[in-house]
Order: sequence, then C-alpha cells, then structure tokens
Amino acid sequence: MSRPPPLLHVEGDVDARTSELFARALVDLTSDRPGTDVTVDAGAMNFIGIAGMRALIQAADHQHRRDGRLTLAQANETTWRHLALLHWDTHPGLHRA
Repeated sequence: MSRPPPLLHVEGDVDARTSELFARALVDLTSDRPGTDVTVDAGAMNFIGIAGMRALIQAADHQHRRDGRLTLAQANETTWRHLALLHWDTHPGLHRA
C-alpha cells in the first residue's frame, strides 16, 4: 500500500513572527524524501513575507537537488507576483498547482 504524498497545510500569515516555524515545517516535510514530490497547500495562507519565501525556495532547491519537486498549491496571485519579483516563480524545483 502506497503512502500519500507529503503535504503541508499553511493557514494565515507567514511573516517575521511565524517564518521560523514555517521553515522548520518545510525541513520536516522534505527531510529523508529523496526523489519525492511534496506539496505545500497555501489555499488558506493570507500572506507570505520574504523570510517565508526564502524558506520555500530553499525547500524547493533541496527537493530539486534530490530529483524531487515542491508544489505550491492554491497560492493566491499576490504570492505568485511577489515570487516573480524575485524571479523565484521559475525556480526549477518549484511548481504551481
């Protein structure tokens, strides 16, 4: 029986106050999963600041180097515009869903 893909649900704001917790959750999500695709469900995420975006890209990079990918699901357009401003929206390990 196969296990469901690793998934992290994010709610509310990922800001200076919560970005460290978010970064730790991403490390937990991607640890010991080479070649695995993981998903961050951002449907209930209202805001993500630069520290949270940096953690997201670091996790995507980690997955990419290990032949996996990180899918950012249901993120709002503002999040994608902010990622695009930093040219992080086209990172090879980050996928949009």
